[in-house]
Amino acid sequence: MYGFQNESFIYAVIDLIRAEISKTKIYDSVAKDSPYQESTDPFTGIPNVTLLRELESDPEQLTSVTLTYPSNYVMDIRLILGSQDTSTFPSSVNLFTPEADYYYEKRLNNLIITTTNDQEEPIVNYNISLNYNSEGQLIGTTVTTI
Repeated sequence: MYGFQNESFIYAVIDLIRAEISKTKIYDSVAKDSPYQESTDPFTGIPNVTLLRELESDPEQLTSVTLTYPSNYVMDIRLILGSQDTSTFPSSVNLFTPEADYYYEKRLNNLIITTTNDQEEPIVNYNISLNYNSEGQLIGTTVTTI
């Protein structure tokens, strides 16, 4: 099996997302009478974490994560796996190599992040594209607001 074998990588992704969210200052919208005003950032505290595995073909594969914070703000992270764009595959991979299925179906390529406030209103959404080099190594990310 190629690629990520350990799902703990999601925590590094969450750190990246939290850094982007803190840049936007979305937490300024927390009500002044909120019990969270001393922290003003509603994405603090220990969240309730829900992991979803929705692929019938691979019931062990993580497909999304939902984090519900004590403030009732929610961060949904959807993992976009696989790609049909062979130009993003390592140069050594083609349709006939054994690892081709991994790149077509299972390699993490994008994350869609949706955040909602305690009234379940959307706050900000991100698309994080993972950039790989010609050898298949992760070399960076591209973060866009959607």
